[in-house]
This record gives sequence, C-alpha cells and structure tokens, in this order.
Amino acid sequence: MEQAAARRRTALFCGLWLFIIVVSVIDGLLVWQHRYQILNTELNPIGRALILANGGRVWYLLGVKFTGTVVACGMLLLIRRRSTRLGLIVAGAIAALQLCLLLFLFLA
Repeated sequence: MEQAAARRRTALFCGLWLFIIVVSVIDGLLVWQHRYQILNTELNPIGRALILANGGRVWYLLGVKFTGTVVACGMLLLIRRRSTRLGLIVAGAIAALQLCLLLFLFLA
C-alpha cells in the first residue's frame, strides 16, 4: 500500500515538474514568435530591460528565461530529494503560477 502511494506521489511530482517546463518552453516560443513586436508588448520591466540591453533582440531575455527554468527545476529536484512532501508543495505552487502565466498568455 505504501509503495503505491509513493509511486503516486512520484508521478504527481514528475507531472508538475514537466508542466512547469512545458509552460516555460511555450513562453519562450511565444517570445521568439513575436520577437519583432515583443518590445511593445512585454509587460515585465526586467524583460524589457533585457531586450533593450540586447539592442532590441530577444536573446538575453530567452537566455535568462532558460537559465531561470533550469535553476528552478533543478532546485525542485533537490528539494524533493530532501523532502518528498515539501517538493510536492513547492512544485504545486510553482505549477499553479505557471498555469496563471499560461492562461494570461492565451487569454489576455
């Protein structure tokens, strides 16, 4: 019984972890797809500053997004290794924020 519960927790964590990555990839693809007008539509002041610092191109922004996703997902794996319960809580919170981002990207 305990093994089945552990497998469900592992599957849930993996699903949340992959969802976080997929939403980040979608966000990056949308930035790339709209790279010629992104300076006019980017709402994040840090994102705008990165675009301006790169002469209107999106490479710095995409690099920072990629690095942030890798670091966040790596940290999630470390947290989960230390505590399965805490890993699920943190992954769930980040996945909820990513869901909000996804909804914003497609509905706003």
